[in-house]
Amino acid sequence: MKHWLTSTHVRIDTSVLRKIQDFALAVEAAPATPPAIVDMARSLANMINIKVHQRFPVSIITADSPNRQTSSQDPPPPTSPVFTDKPSPDSLAKALTILEGEEYTHILPSDYIVHLLQPSILGHIAAISTTKRKIEFWVSKSILSPRHFKERANVFRFFAKTAIVRSAS
Repeated sequence: MKHWLTSTHVRIDTSVLRKIQDFALAVEAAPATPPAIVDMARSLANMINIKVHQRFPVSIITADSPNRQTSSQDPPPPTSPVFTDKPSPDSLAKALTILEGEEYTHILPSDYIVHLLQPSILGHIAAISTTKRKIEFWVSKSILSPRHFKERANVFRFFAKTAIVRSAS
């Protein structure tokens, strides 16, 4: 969560941020919540306040929620992803790293053992393999689809730069 909230490359809708903030405030207010969790929830709520205020600097307190501050201006309409016309190798490398990183967070040590003993059982490791194959297919198709050699060379160069950026991080 903290990575998403502090990242300048990930755009989170304000309504989603508010729901996360409401959850964090509810966790903080719960009587049986351990102090360490209360501190994390408070930190998360503060990070959301900072992120929202960066988008909408003028804020007011609403009557329906005394703990919540909202903007006096309407949020902008939903936009397309961070990319303009074409993604940069750096932004694509970051996106692919986040995509694959999400898959790796679900793997437990027991998944490795199960995969080694019975590879036919589909689990988190199989999900990572599937994601990698989909990315490889997409890259191959992207390189081979253009009709002209120069276009293929440009696409190949783009993916080569992306691979270099990805391996450097």
